[in-house]
Amino acid sequence: VKPDTPTPWTGRHGLSDTQAPVFITQFGAKPDGASIATRRVQAVIASLPGRRGGTVLIPDGGFVSG
Repeated sequence: VKPDTPTPWTGRHGLSDTQAPVFITQFGAKPDGASIATRRVQAVIASLPGRRGGTVLIPDGGFVSG
């Protein structure tokens, strides 16, 4: 799974794409309370080593995983 939206911090606050926090929604997780987001969350976490670490953010909403 690849991110489908750019990071909101790119070019702002002096952060590069590899340093900016990553929302699980950038990888397609939907806050609809029904779609299973497990693979999307795993993909975000798996992307962190290539970004030299980082922070995964989960916005408000109903995300299902497990």
